[in-house]
Amino acid sequence: MELYKLSGRVSGGVCLKCRHFTAGRHCHYCKEGYYRDLTKAITHRKACKGMFIFISAIYNYLHILHRYSIFTDRLYTSANISFIVSLYIRTITCLESHTCLVTS
Repeated sequence: MELYKLSGRVSGGVCLKCRHFTAGRHCHYCKEGYYRDLTKAITHRKACKGMFIFISAIYNYLHILHRYSIFTDRLYTSANISFIVSLYIRTITCLESHTCLVTS
C-alpha cells in the first residue's frame, strides 16, 4: 500500500530497477557498499551514500597526523592513536549496522 501511495496512486508492484543506490523488493534499503543517511527519507535521491566517505576521512586524518609527526619530529601520541582506533570502530559499526548518521 505504501508503494502505491508513493507512486501517486499509479502502481504498487515490485520494483525492477531501483535507483539512487537502493535495493530490495521495494527499493527500501541501500545496496551493498552504501549506507543510509538517516536524515533523509529512503525515497530521497541522496539517502544512500558510498562507504568511501568514512574510509577517506580516516585516511586523511592519518595522512595529516603522519605529516605533522614528520614536520615536528614527534611520534604519535597515545591520544592520537586512541582517537584513530575509536574513529575506526565507530565507522565499522556504523557501516555494518546501516545506522550511519550524516550531519554535514
